[in-house]
This record gives sequence, C-alpha cells and structure tokens, in this order.
Amino acid sequence: MTITGSVAAGPALVVADSDDYDLSVPGATDTPPQTVSVGDSTHEVSALATVDYGDSLAVDVTAPEGTDFDVDLYNSDSHVETFESGSGTERVTFDTDDVDPGSYMLALYIDGNHVDIFPVVIASHDVTTSHPTEVNSDGEVTIDTTVSEISSAETLSGVEVAVWNDDTVIRNEATATGDDSYQLTISGSQLEEGESYNVYAIAQGTDEVEGEPEALGVSYGSTLTVTDSDDSDEDDDDKTDDNGDSEEDETDEGETDSEGSDYDGTDEEENETDDTQNETNQSEQSDDTDDNVVQPNTDDDEDDESDADSVPVLGVQFLLLGTLFIGLVCRTIVRT
Repeated sequence: MTITGSVAAGPALVVADSDDYDLSVPGATDTPPQTVSVGDSTHEVSALATVDYGDSLAVDVTAPEGTDFDVDLYNSDSHVETFESGSGTERVTFDTDDVDPGSYMLALYIDGNHVDIFPVVIASHDVTTSHPTEVNSDGEVTIDTTVSEISSAETLSGVEVAVWNDDTVIRNEATATGDDSYQLTISGSQLEEGESYNVYAIAQGTDEVEGEPEALGVSYGSTLTVTDSDDSDEDDDDKTDDNGDSEEDETDEGETDSEGSDYDGTDEEENETDDTQNETNQSEQSDDTDDNVVQPNTDDDEDDESDADSVPVLGVQFLLLGTLFIGLVCRTIVRT
C-alpha cells in the first residue's frame, strides 16, 4: 500500500492551561506542535515518548507547590490502565511490565481536570533502519529495517515505513526479507528535488485503533536528501542508520567512514576531497536533526460531549512517526 498526500499546517496555538502545569518524559522525541482540545481547554502536544516494555517510564510533573495530582496512563480504548500520584513539582515512575505493549497517553489530572497530556508507546519490539543519506531524483533508494523482539506479549503483523517532511508524506508497507528483516524501495521521483525528508519505521501489531494497526515499536528518525539527477551519485552508497552510525563507502576505494556519529562531522578518511564532501553532507544532516520529528494528524472530526464524569477529547488523532501511529484516539476519556 502506498499513500501520498499533503500535511496541512496546524491551527494557531491557543493554550488554555498555563505553564504552571506540565508533563514531560526524559528522552522523548520532539514533534511539530499540535493543538488538542480537551473539554473547554486546549493543550499543545509536541513530543512522543517511547519506552521498552519492562523498563520504567519516568514522567516529570510541574505543578504549583502543594498541588496534589494524579498522572493517568490511558490505553488506546480510553481506559485508565494505572496512575501515579504526587504533589507539586516531582517525578513519578510507572512500571511497564504491568501493562501490555502498545499505544498510550499520559494525562495530568488536577482538581477534576486534565491539564496536560503526553503520548507514549510501550514497545514490544526494537526497530532500526538503514539507508543511503541521498537519492537522485531519477534514482531509487532502498530502506532496510530490522525488528527485534523485546517481549513476546504482542504479535508483530508487519512493518510500515514513512518518508515525509512538512509538505509530503509517503507511506509504504515494507516487504519481509527474513525472520526479522524488512525492505522497501521507493523512487526519487516521488520526492521533491533538493528537499530533505524524515525516515521512520514502525512495528505494527494485530490490534487496530480507528482502523490503524497499533504501534509496537518505532525507529529513531533518520534523514534522506533528494539530489539533482545531474549531481554525482558517488555518495549514494553511504548509508545511515537511525542511530546516526555510518557504514563503509562502497564506491570510494581506500576510504572508510569512522564508526562515530554522523552528526558530529568527524568521519576520518584518507581522501581529503571526499572528506570535505562527506563533512558537507554530515553538516546538512545535522541541520536537519531538528526536523527528525513525528508528524501529528490535524483531523478534528469528533463531536464535543460533556458530563460530570467524562472529559471529551476532540480530534486526538496523533498521526505519529510518519503518520504510521494512530494509537491515542480518545473519543471520551472516562476517569474511574
């Protein structure tokens, strides 16, 4: 399946809750800001947390001194799996071995209201990708994905890959090439020449949320740049993985990239000319690091409901990690 389309800019940010209340998760991935309505208030969602199943999930809460709070962990069915309580500004910790892997949302609950929210994936599978950093506009690029099991609690149904930027999203189902390996080839002509794109892969489960497979694991983002078809393609075989490591250049004789991060621009090569070129490429990749973020959906199709026992959430359809993860669609949050 291939889906192409445009990603519209989100609405202007109107935040009803103040900076006095905040949820954050150390190590979370930044996302483009998305304004989400919860009852009569709005919240900015701008990050996604991922934690391996069985590991502790640390959540930092900011609240005025002496303010009691609960942090609720909602599953994709909008039910509270568990919660942690505290007061003021402090860190609370969830044990993820007590919940199933999948898609969740943290909600900060104070004085009868949810004052902040934060999406989370509890991963049963580790996902990594490897691919060239560049593709010619008239060429092709192959994206290799490896999936390793963290927990057998959930069944893997497949892997989908997204290549996207602020203007374009391309989703494709990767083809299994082994027990834990998947591969996808896309054409450079599907992308805009001169543009850089984020590349993400997601391990999908057998359960569905709003017609989308639930996320069981996500890769770190990497970058792909589309070059002019007339440009030299000598760097096409320089691969990057989603941890920033580079592989040996197969096209340049007598040179080997270092095993360090591509982001620090410290690849050591014997050929001074190629070294300069590679550092330029690495600089471009570093400039794009802030763009390696997940893209939320901007759809808002839900009707507003209100009663004393429920908090309606309007359009909480987080189209995350290259539009592959809709796991936090909460039509009505009911706190029991």
